[in-house]
Amino acid sequence: MDNEYVEGLETVQKLLDFVFGLLTGSALTMGFLEAAKVIAEEAKRLAPVRTGNLRDSIQAIQEGFDVYVVAEATYAKFVEFGTKRMAARPFIRKALEATGDKALTALGRVLQDALDSKL
Repeated sequence: MDNEYVEGLETVQKLLDFVFGLLTGSALTMGFLEAAKVIAEEAKRLAPVRTGNLRDSIQAIQEGFDVYVVAEATYAKFVEFGTKRMAARPFIRKALEATGDKALTALGRVLQDALDSKL
């Protein structure tokens, strides 16, 4: 075992260093933002519409390295979770459930593009 030689070890080390940098850098954040956009679009489609204000307030946002899907209408939480007098009409949670695979694909596409551009 002591005398074994692994061919391409330097290349593997460079790739691992790059992937570690990718996981802590902007490519990962951009990937999550693209995934959040997929979820936000589905949430807009699923949101109940009376005036369109709730639907129009849904968006994917980035704050530093954090990414969120938000509905900024003041009453969004009441629609999503309900009240003691109104049944919940979830649209963000359903969007997350409905788009899981598409969101992961969007994330993977951004990360793959980042990898491809560096190799």
